[in-house]
Order: sequence, then structure tokens, then C-alpha cells
Amino acid sequence: MEADIKTLPSAKRKDTKLRLIGRFLSYSLLANGPWLLVIVCSTITGYYIASALLPSERATLGLIISLATPLSLISTAGFQALETKIVLDKIAIGDNKTAGRFTLKIYALTGVLCLVAAVIAIGVESIFTASLSNSLLFAVQFSALSFLWVAVAPIIGLRKFGQLTAIFAAGSIIGYALSVFGALTFGVSGVIGFQSLGFFSASIGTFIYLNIILKSGKNVAAELAARRVALFKILEDIRTRFEKGELFIDEYQRLVKEFGQLLMKIEHDISEVKNIGKQGEVTVISSFKNFLALFLANTLYFATLWADRFFVWFVSGQATAGLFLAFNVFYETGINIAQWILIPGVGLIAVLMELFTPNFQKAVSGTYKDPLPNLERNLKDFYKFFRKLVFTSMVVILTFTILLNVFGENIISIFLNLSDPLTPKINILGFTMPAALFVFRIATIGVIFHTATILCYLGLMYLEQHSLNVWLMLLTLLANIVLCPLLTVVTGSVYLAVFGYLLAFIIGTVIGLQLVHKNIMEFPYRAYSTLL
Repeated sequence: MEADIKTLPSAKRKDTKLRLIGRFLSYSLLANGPWLLVIVCSTITGYYIASALLPSERATLGLIISLATPLSLISTAGFQALETKIVLDKIAIGDNKTAGRFTLKIYALTGVLCLVAAVIAIGVESIFTASLSNSLLFAVQFSALSFLWVAVAPIIGLRKFGQLTAIFAAGSIIGYALSVFGALTFGVSGVIGFQSLGFFSASIGTFIYLNIILKSGKNVAAELAARRVALFKILEDIRTRFEKGELFIDEYQRLVKEFGQLLMKIEHDISEVKNIGKQGEVTVISSFKNFLALFLANTLYFATLWADRFFVWFVSGQATAGLFLAFNVFYETGINIAQWILIPGVGLIAVLMELFTPNFQKAVSGTYKDPLPNLERNLKDFYKFFRKLVFTSMVVILTFTILLNVFGENIISIFLNLSDPLTPKINILGFTMPAALFVFRIATIGVIFHTATILCYLGLMYLEQHSLNVWLMLLTLLANIVLCPLLTVVTGSVYLAVFGYLLAFIIGTVIGLQLVHKNIMEFPYRAYSTLL
């Protein structure tokens, strides 16, 4: 097992570490492929787009993109979670047709969501202005992004990172490239139109790829039936050899017991597949009822991620400058660049969570046969192992944080003129620095705990404790919501709301570790209760 690296011989240990590092690099690049492409494409094309547009047009474009991106993510977060859960579960038992039909239902529901968002946007703009152009552009961008999020979610769940990146690149690169032409020719509408075209193309390509996966999937029921026939033949051969005197009684009994247990497991799996097949269609309503906690937890996570930004927007209003397209460019330049650290963070999380399941299964393998004290000791060891994973992630992310901070001021200077007298400054503890740089410095520390909170969130998800994840993310969100205005009132600067992001995820890490510990130690009692 890769988690037990220290117990391996030196050469094997080195090989295992190299494979883990290789997977980390692969996941960091491919698992974040779409995000990396967006960062690279938006940075390169954004320079030309910002140069081609008038200041008022840049403000309009920043407003539309800033609102459409988080609102589409938060609105579809629950759909993404439900879709991924149902698709992966159905693929696991070979019911690919149901998985495909459920995906179509999620797409239909997303379409309804987009219509509702368009009506609301048009209604709000019609109250304040005579023009509806901005609301229509918002509706287009919101729809393109919403369909993109629900399209990529199951592909990420299936870990088809390379294929997803290739499909996303084919659509989005063309869209971003054409958006420069759109800016020069049609202004804001050209940028939104061509970018959205790229996102829609990527969504369609991803949907087609998912259907290819579903149509080429294995028939689990047929495979189980074939294995059952093979085991019957093996048991018949064992009996024949025993009758011929080729096997002693103790060896015969051992073989019959071992293969008989395998046969019983296969019979159980066949029964489970049949029962699931009898359940028929998975409706959206039934999935909501069964996985409401999963839906809420994912929605709350994305709301937490954007809560401090929403507060800054509400208090400060729109602030545009430089080449970064955002609602409040001084806050978002800092925090967005800081969250680039999540790129290696996600890769690291993917590798660490691969070690979670086998180690947990090892810890609980003696649930119904070992004495309770032994089982509790194994679970304590497993929690120590999980805590070590969290601390490892924090140390690794700290390394990337230090590295990015070395070049942070130079990177921010690409987008903003930090020496401009009009650039907001922060004076704290006798030190004065540009607001964007200050937000960046604090947010890079927040990303360390952000990554740790994600690990706790995924740990609870792997343990099927979605309701605990609701509480984890709700408390983290409330901390962010409460701390942002409190810090702003106390300090007099809206840019110190970034401490809300930092402190909220520190709280999330502490609570998350406690919830994981409590859930792991309660596992045997939940298992025993199912027998009563």
C-alpha cells in the first residue's frame, strides 16, 4: 500500500515516492486543465481586450463577467454534485442508460435555471435603465458558464482529466481568440458572444464525450454472471479432485470455504444490481430527497468561496483600473492571483485522497471480527494518518505560498500600476502597501487553510457524511459573512475583509478535523447498529 511507504524496502520506497510525485504533477496540470486554460487565455486576451475597449466598456464587461461567474457556479453547484453522484453510482453497477438519462434531466433543469436568471436580470435592469443590453449579455454569459459547469462535473468525477482538458482547449481557446476580434469589432457584446460560444462548444464536446463513455461501458450484470459460472466450475473441479484422492480433507475444506465465500459475495452483488435495476428511473425529485445534504454542502462551499468578494462589491461599489477585468479590481486582482496556489493544491488533494480509501478500508477490515478495543486503536491510527495528510498538504502549499509571494508584486504589477497615486493603500502596523498587494499577501495564507478544509470536506464525503459537510460549510460561510463587515467596521477599510476569508477557512479546518475525528471513531457503533 502506498501509504505505508516507510515499511517498504529502500528501492521500492523511492519508486513509490516518484510515482506519487508524478501523479501530483499530472493532477496539478490536468485536473486543473480547464482552470489553467482560463487563466492563461483570459490573461493574454484580456490585455488586448482591455486595450481595445473604452473605460466605460471595460467597466461593463467587468461587471458582467464578475457577476456571471460566481452566480453560475453557486447556482449549479448542487446540480453538479447530484449529477456526479448519480452518474458515478450508475456506471459502477453498469446502468449507463439511467446515468445518461439523468444527465439530460440535469441539463434540462439547468436550462430552466438559465431562463429564470435571464428573467430576473432583465427585470432588474428594466427597473433602473431603459436599455436591456447588459442583462441580455449577462444571461448569455451565465447560461454558457452554467452549462459548462454541469458538463465538466461528471468527467472530473470519472478522473478523465486529460480528455477534459483537450476538449475544453478546443472550445475555449477558439472562443477567447475570437473575443479579441469581437472586442475590436463589436465591443462588449462581441467579447461576451465569442467567449460564450467557446464555453458552449466545450460543453457540447464534453457532453458528447460523456455519452461515448456511457455507451462503451461494461455490462456489470453480465460480468458478475460470468464470474459466478467460473466459480461453479472451480468448485466442481475441487470436488472432483477430492473424490479422486488428489486433495486432503483439510485442504479441500479450506478451498471450498474460500471459493464459497467468493461465490456468496458475487451472489450478493448480483442481487444488489438487480435491486438497483428494479428501482427504475432516477428522477430529479428523488435525487433531491436522497442527496439533499450533498446538494446543500456543495452549494454552501461555493457560496463560502465568494462571500468576501460579494461583501466587498456591495460596500465599495465598482472599481476598475489596469488590465484586470473585475468588479473591484483592487480586491479581486489580489485574491484571484493568490488562489492560483489552488492549482497545485487540487493536484495534491487528488493524490492524498487516493491514499484515504485503502487506508480506511484497512482500518475497518476487522469491524465484525476483531475486539472493539483493537478496532478503536486501528481507527485512532487512521485518524492520525488523515491528520498527517492535512498537515502535509499545509506544508506543501506553504512552500508554493512562499514562492508565489516572492514574485507576487511583479505579477500584480502586470495588471495594475501599484505606484499610481489613485491606487488604494493599506496602512497597518505602520506599514503602507497597495491594497491589491495586501489582499494578495493575506489571501495566500488563507489558501493554505482553504486546501486543508477541502481535505476535511472530501474526507467526510468519502465517509458518506454529507449532513456533517453541510454543517462544516455553513459554519465556515457564516464565519466569512460575520467577519467581513466586523473587520471592515473596526479597521475602516473594506480591503481587510480578506481576513474574513483567512479566518473563515482557519475555522473550517479546525471544525473539519474535529468532525472527521468524531465520525471515524463512531464508525464501529454505526456499523453495529445496522445489525440490530
